[in-house]
Amino acid sequence: MFPMSERLPIDGNGVIHVPQGPGVGADLDWDLVERCCVSHHVLEEEA
Repeated sequence: MFPMSERLPIDGNGVIHVPQGPGVGADLDWDLVERCCVSHHVLEEEA
């Protein structure tokens, strides 16, 4: 399961095309990410 807000772009031959947006290329479903997250760590920038 990939937490995208839309379905994977799969063509008629079953080929998944890479999304072309910035970053990972797709809009992420952040509600799903937060529900599935079991741990996280915030990195602090050193002065």
